Amino acid sequence: MKYEILKTINGGTPPKRSTKYSAAVDLYANEDVSIEIGQTKLVGLGIVIDTQAILDKINDSDYGFGMDIKHVYEVFMASSYLQLMIRSSLSLRGLILANGVGIVDLDYPNEIKMVITNINSDDPYHVHKGDRIGQAILMSHNTGMIAVGEKVERTGGFGSTGR
Repeated sequence: MKYEILKTINGGTPPKRSTKYSAAVDLYANEDVSIEIGQTKLVGLGIVIDTQAILDKINDSDYGFGMDIKHVYEVFMASSYLQLMIRSSLSLRGLILANGVGIVDLDYPNEIKMVITNINSDDPYHVHKGDRIGQAILMSHNTGMIAVGEKVERTGGFGSTGR
């Protein structure tokens, strides 16, 4: 059985690997957006994180080693994130992610979007629905040793953490 942790919404294009050994999956714009020189815009990808698929994968695997499945799920969710990057070919055209690399927590409930800035000194850039504009990699980390304070459940969407 195949598990995908990213599912499409609003007619989005499913992320996919370009080659058998691609490190990342390609991400596609789900809307037409014009980005003028010096301008920063959000570009929707038409995908969301499917936390149920993550739980299903853990339930159907040997990852738990006899541990409580809820605990394994909590550890995975707390120690993993989705890293977004702009395609290198777009960087050559003067597009960058406004914050360099996007970090999407696995409990982020809304459509994933890329914050793109056009630093090109010559032309506006037109993103068209279906264009490959980014890449994503599922990453793991260990912030448990530096986390301070109460752990709070997410209550909002884009840019809401800490409000």
